[in-house]
This record gives sequence, C-alpha cells and structure tokens, in this order.
Amino acid sequence: HTRTMNANQAALEIFGGGFARSGTYVDVGSDASLLEAILKASPRPEAVYVGRTGEITAARARLAAFKHRCDFVEPGPTLPPGDAMILVNKLEELGDEAAVALLSRCRQALRPHGRVLVIGLLALGPYGAPHPQNAFADLEMLLFTPSGAVRTEADLRELCTRAGLTVKEYKKSTL
Repeated sequence: HTRTMNANQAALEIFGGGFARSGTYVDVGSDASLLEAILKASPRPEAVYVGRTGEITAARARLAAFKHRCDFVEPGPTLPPGDAMILVNKLEELGDEAAVALLSRCRQALRPHGRVLVIGLLALGPYGAPHPQNAFADLEMLLFTPSGAVRTEADLRELCTRAGLTVKEYKKSTL
C-alpha cells in the first residue's frame, strides 16, 4: 500500500497540472488509486475504469465520491476512447507480445493529442545499478505471472515503438 501511495504521489508531482488538461482518463485494470488521486486533484477530468468484475467492484468503492464523473466497463476487443490512457504496474504483468498488444489498443483508443501514461518499476535503479526492490519485484512477476517482467527503460521504449507509440517524455522518480 505504501508503494502505491508513493507512486501516486510521484505521478502527481511529475505530471502536475497536466492532469487537469485531459478530459477523459481511461484506467486499464489498476487498483484505481491514481485515478482517484487525479479526480481529487482536479474537478475537470472524467474517468473510465476498465477491469474485470471483481476489479470493477473494488474500483467503484474506491471512486464512489466521483461516481458522477466515472464509468466502469469490462475489457473488450477495444478500449473506450480517452485523452489519456493510464497503465499502472500493468506492463509488468504481461509478456512482451501481450504488452505490445495492450499498448497498441491504448494507441487506437487515444483521441487526437492524447497520451499513454505508463507508470511502473524499472529493472535498474539510480545510476544504472540494479535496484534490490525491483529485483524482488521481477522475481515476484516470474512466480505469479510467468510471462511478466520488470523491464529496463530501453525495453519499455522498444515496446512502445512496436505498438506505434512515440515516447515524447520519460520521467523517473525514486520512491
């Protein structure tokens, strides 16, 4: 829970006022905590949460105060259109091909001038040295999601390129 809170705080600091610029955020299967933080920070954005039934139930409870600004949908062949697609710790659960497929679906659902926000762990810590916490997360991914992995910055850039996305901005935060 602390790691999630720190990640949300870092994302809000890094993207700052950018959250107010986007009209509709589409959160793809996270715990909805960043979406909640975005909706708290700005009265303007609307949100769509995409998840399985159990995830939607939890997201509805978490986002109850914003129910007039949120829709909840189960995953389908396409994602709902949005100005910003949010992937929090999602790519770590997926193998490369599935990650490219998800990023491609995000690109296809983006409105003009939209963006995909990928938030997660990097395999390397500060100064390019392996980060012990991330090594543990990588092991955890192998145990619970056999095709998932914590990737390097270069790996993430390659996945985005294969999905037809251009990385315009890359920001790091130490949590």
